[in-house]
Amino acid sequence: MLNGLYLEYKAVLYEELVSEEQQDYDKITEKRGNFVDLENALKFLMRWIHRQTGKRVIVLLDEYDTPIHAGHEYGYYEEIVVFMRNLLSGALKDNVDLEKGVVTGILRIAKESIFSGLNNLDVLPLLRPEFQDCFGFTETELKQLSEDFSLTDKQLAALKAWYNGYLFGDRVIYNPWSVLNFIASSDRFPRPYWINTSSNALLRDLVTHTEPGFQTQIESLLVGDSIQTPLNENIVLRDLTMRDEQDIWSLLVFSGYLKSESFRGKSFVAQNFCLGRIFRR
Repeated sequence: MLNGLYLEYKAVLYEELVSEEQQDYDKITEKRGNFVDLENALKFLMRWIHRQTGKRVIVLLDEYDTPIHAGHEYGYYEEIVVFMRNLLSGALKDNVDLEKGVVTGILRIAKESIFSGLNNLDVLPLLRPEFQDCFGFTETELKQLSEDFSLTDKQLAALKAWYNGYLFGDRVIYNPWSVLNFIASSDRFPRPYWINTSSNALLRDLVTHTEPGFQTQIESLLVGDSIQTPLNENIVLRDLTMRDEQDIWSLLVFSGYLKSESFRGKSFVAQNFCLGRIFRR
C-alpha cells in the first residue's frame, strides 16, 4: 500500500527531491525498503508534499486496526503493533507537516499502545453523538434515495428490514454498502452483501468457545431478545480471552454485530444486529 501511495505521487514530487531523498523514494517504489524505511515512509511523504505544495497534509486513515487483527490471528501481534506505532506516530506526533489526522477503527487507539506519548487525540466511540451521521445513510438520506431511484414501498420496507441496525449515538444508520448494492441490483432483492466483506475468524473463535451461560445469551439474542451487560471501551486484542465475557460483548458492539439500544454509565442494553454472520460457513 505504501508502494502504491508513493507511485501515485511520484509524478508530482520525484523531480523536486534531492538525490538522497530520491534514493529513499526508490526504496519504497522498488520494494527494497527495510522496516525502518517503511516506518518512515508516511512521515517522509508528508514532508515532501508539504514542501512542494506549501500546504500541510490531512491524513485520513480508515480501519487502522485491521493489521493488528491480522497480527493477532496469524501470530505476529507484537511485531505489527511496534510497526504501526512507529509508522503512525511519525505521521501524527509532533509533525509540522500535519494539518489534521482522522483515524477510524474498532479498537480505541489510545489503549492499544500504538500512540504512546500522543496526548492530543480526541477519541470518539460510536456511542458518542459527535459524528453519528457520518458513517452510513440516515433515515432522511434513505428517504431521498428511495425517491431518487423510484423504490416501491415494498422495496423500501425490505431495505429497512435488512440494513437498518447500526446505532451511532442516538441516530439510526443504514449500511451504505448494502443499500447501494441493493439499489444497483436488477431485481432489487435483499441479500446479505456484507457477509464476505471482512474476516470473522477471531469473533467466531471467541464466541463458540465461551461458557454455556454465554451461549444461552447468544441464543436469546438470535431470537430477538436483548441483554444487559457492562461495556468496556478499552479493549486490547492481546488481552482478549474466552473467559472475559464483558470484553467479548463489547467487541461485538464495536464491530457492529450487536446494536446498543441504550447506554447508561458503564452498562448497555444490546440487541442482535447480524450475529448470524459469525456462524455462517
